[in-house]
Amino acid sequence: MLFAPDAPKGRGSSAALWNQNGNWLLSVSRDQTLKVWDVRTMKELQTLQGHSRDVLSAEWHPIHEDVCVSGSFDGTLCHWLVGQAEPQAVVTGAHDSSIWALAYHPLGHVLASAGGDASIKFWCRQRPGDPWQDTKLKEQQEGATSYAAAASEAPGLRSLSPAGDPSPLGAAPGHGRTADLLA
Repeated sequence: MLFAPDAPKGRGSSAALWNQNGNWLLSVSRDQTLKVWDVRTMKELQTLQGHSRDVLSAEWHPIHEDVCVSGSFDGTLCHWLVGQAEPQAVVTGAHDSSIWALAYHPLGHVLASAGGDASIKFWCRQRPGDPWQDTKLKEQQEGATSYAAAASEAPGLRSLSPAGDPSPLGAAPGHGRTADLLA
């Protein structure tokens, strides 16, 4: 064992994930926080606070090593940038109940979330560094299933499954139906 940080009784970590560079470990906890550990120094690098319930899942972005996402017991999804004190985006009600698992596509342009509401949802956002405002935000809000409730809090995030659309990725720019690609 390299190191075993002390956690308050009953508030221990429930998951730990390495980032791409192998130097940072991300732990999620029932105390509503995430912690980034630097294994080179054997010390905590940062505590990320922004959830109001237990944090159950997390995932590092596969390309941008300082970007991660977390899901909590109340169905909230938070996007983080290591080094920043606040979440970069918060999607309240991303799921109707707990978010149990998160997984990025290997290229990082799509995030899948699995919830206790027996659903898997797909999310995309603009590339890091792009402005948060989406030029077609209004169109996305009108047709997105999971996005409408979170639109005012995180305008750059949108669900990829519009209401009534049988294709699983119907609203993904460049990945939708032929009619969407030509529009």
